Amino acid sequence: MPDAAPVAVRRATTRALDTVRHRRDSAGLNTGPVGEFLGRYRGGIRWTVLGAVVLLYVLADHPTGAFTLTLLIVAAVVLLIVELLAMPPAHDEPGDDSAVPSDQTAADSEPENVGPPVGG
Repeated sequence: MPDAAPVAVRRATTRALDTVRHRRDSAGLNTGPVGEFLGRYRGGIRWTVLGAVVLLYVLADHPTGAFTLTLLIVAAVVLLIVELLAMPPAHDEPGDDSAVPSDQTAADSEPENVGPPVGG
């Protein structure tokens, strides 16, 4: 079972981000395709930022405390911006099956390859 302090910090952070997102949505701010991209690839973006920070730290000639702190602050700001701008990707309505005619299955609805054979 995790300690109470880290759990409290995570809950407070999640609550604060949810509040900011709710205010953003209620104000009508739409991040458009960028927000959908960030929402869809949020995990990959987090790992990319983490990898970049580790790489910069490892490649630094003589990393000082100030360099390390600056690197961590920049990473935190980038991750915060990603979290604030990320929107969940738009989904079709649950009952909306207009994309596939009723006499076809989803596998049958893919277009056939009618071009010349590749590499032939």
